[in-house]
Amino acid sequence: MADKIIPSSIKIPPAEVKETIDKTVGYVLKNGSSFEDRLKNNEGSNEKFTFLKKNDAYNDYYQWKLGNVNDSHVQDGDVKVVNAENETVKAPSELHFISSNPPISSLDLDIIKLTALFVARNGSKYVEHLITHQTQQSNKAQFEFLHEKHSLHSIFQKYVKQYEMVLSLYTDSDDEKSQEIIKRLSHPDDIFESAYRRAHYNKQHKAELQNEKKVEEQKKLAYTSIDWQDFAIVGQIEFDAVDEVRELAIPLRREDLIYRSLESKQKELDLAKAKAQPKYESQDTTPERSETEVAKHPKPKGMKIRAAGESRLKNKSKPNNSAASDMAGHIKCPITGKFIPESQFDNHLKVLLRDPRYKEQQDNFVRKNFTYSSNLTTDEVYDNIKRLARKREGTQDGEEPISKKPNQIGPH
Repeated sequence: MADKIIPSSIKIPPAEVKETIDKTVGYVLKNGSSFEDRLKNNEGSNEKFTFLKKNDAYNDYYQWKLGNVNDSHVQDGDVKVVNAENETVKAPSELHFISSNPPISSLDLDIIKLTALFVARNGSKYVEHLITHQTQQSNKAQFEFLHEKHSLHSIFQKYVKQYEMVLSLYTDSDDEKSQEIIKRLSHPDDIFESAYRRAHYNKQHKAELQNEKKVEEQKKLAYTSIDWQDFAIVGQIEFDAVDEVRELAIPLRREDLIYRSLESKQKELDLAKAKAQPKYESQDTTPERSETEVAKHPKPKGMKIRAAGESRLKNKSKPNNSAASDMAGHIKCPITGKFIPESQFDNHLKVLLRDPRYKEQQDNFVRKNFTYSSNLTTDEVYDNIKRLARKREGTQDGEEPISKKPNQIGPH
């Protein structure tokens, strides 16, 4: 907004005085007429603020400027107020010299402050020397706050930083915090503006915290309003006496389940290979006779001619040699009835005892072989089945076939 034309009856001050009047008008509009009264009382003897006196030659210009700027603020007041309320205020700078202390005695607080001043003046390298010295003096307990794990160590560190900032003011330090403190000390009038921004930020931040609190309360209310009794049973699991004493495995993660599924697939492939029984074909080891040789020696009618060296006695109890050699390394599973390689039999039993599909076969096997009431664990059942299966297999392999004595031919 362009400045209004200054009336001819008002004396225009020099450039330096005019700049001082303009700044003073700005502070008076920000802080109110009380700021002008403080200037009159505190700076009444200062020649820079003589325009505040009514009998001064430049007081008319000051009053005209104050009224002119005040009118422009009144015209745009509604818009500025709305913008100020909706404007997001930046977080103010930290108050370095204000700290909330826990309940502590005045003696302990004084010792912490003096120790912090000593460390800030001489450096943190003297902390270890101080601890060693106090230990030798049997006064270690009084300086326990020097250790990082102590509850008062954070208070000690705050005081160290405060003393370091104060000491840096007396040196040519380029520290940002020190420069900020020096700037505030050189412009004390900026304290009012800084305090206003801090109050505005606290008010706005408090409103945000209240809104967040309301949102959390609404979430809790929505959670408690759920009818937890309204549910449907999708399945039922029954636990028996074995499950109560069974050692459960550690809960699995998603990666473990993926690996377990791949491992299960590999076990199924191994079981499928073991299930496939080899087909034994009888091999005739006798040399083939040529058709011409058979034609030369015609056989009588109704007579069976055997190969040379072949016995006429039948032995049904002895199995084929090739089949016996192939089945020598297999054990018949008492639950599934399949022949399992001996090296895979232990793992095969462990899988079956934990597979719910073979629960019924497992129970039948226990009832059939154990007449008493069993309270065995899964591992004990596994050991018994394995021992019984090996025993049966050994009995079948060790049986000698009972052969009938052949009739003696010829005279007795």
